[in-house]
Amino acid sequence: MNNHRGFTLVEMIVIMSVGSSLLLLATGVVHRTMRIESSSRERADDYRTARRLSHDFRRDAHQAESCRVSDEADGPPTIRLSLPDQDDVIYTVARGMVLREQRLAEGQVRYEPYYFPTGYRTAFAQVFRPRRAVLSVEQDLGLAGEPPRTLVHVEAEVGRLLRLAQVEETAP
Repeated sequence: MNNHRGFTLVEMIVIMSVGSSLLLLATGVVHRTMRIESSSRERADDYRTARRLSHDFRRDAHQAESCRVSDEADGPPTIRLSLPDQDDVIYTVARGMVLREQRLAEGQVRYEPYYFPTGYRTAFAQVFRPRRAVLSVEQDLGLAGEPPRTLVHVEAEVGRLLRLAQVEETAP
């Protein structure tokens, strides 16, 4: 009499099928989680870039004596902020980025790029009463009937810090 205990071939195939199915489901969940994490990281990077751009733009506009938006139809959107001591800061929209170019009085030029992926649109504007420089970064979601999502919208008063300094000098 042979008392060998073991598994039949059918039992082994069923166990392997169940195990393969569970492994396939787990792989799908891990892949989906990694995709969500990657897109969240990209959105966070875009948001940080937009915050850095808005901070620098606001600071430059507050220090500026004047601003001028380019009105060339065929050129890239540009705004020039004239700072005291003959320094100029120029923001230009280039392919996939906004480039901050600061021309110093000593003839040096300092560049600061702000990278955005495709689908983002940057615009500059100028408001005369009160005197403001406007920066807007929007993301086109590509959905029919959906307006673009505004990532950042800055309206900075031109020369604000200069006027505050003048008020402090005249105060007794």
